Amino acid sequence: MVRFGWHGENHDIVDRLLAGFGLHRAAWDSSETSREVGEDVAKIDYLADFLRSGLLPPPTLVRPLRVDEARGKVLFESNETGCVRCHVTSGELTDRGVMPLRALPVRSGFDRGDAMPSPSLF
Repeated sequence: MVRFGWHGENHDIVDRLLAGFGLHRAAWDSSETSREVGEDVAKIDYLADFLRSGLLPPPTLVRPLRVDEARGKVLFESNETGCVRCHVTSGELTDRGVMPLRALPVRSGFDRGDAMPSPSLF
């Protein structure tokens, strides 16, 4: 199941947008936004549709890798670095997993965000 948000706390992209609008103090009051009716929902639907279909990966250049690029590819795909455990190279470079994040210091004017507990990753 694909989850959305830093901690995988949102079940779908619309829930993520609603939560994000509240976090980033949208031009409308997201605490009263309903998923079913209103101009706000239309804005959310348009944005969700764009996010689902409007973002395209950049074109990939077809050329031999430079020496430094080839070395980087070897490192990226190595067991030593472990990058490909999460950045799956056969798809969108993600396994869509939820990663635990450490809590950051609270900055003036912002609420404290809770970090996820750190499970054993590997």
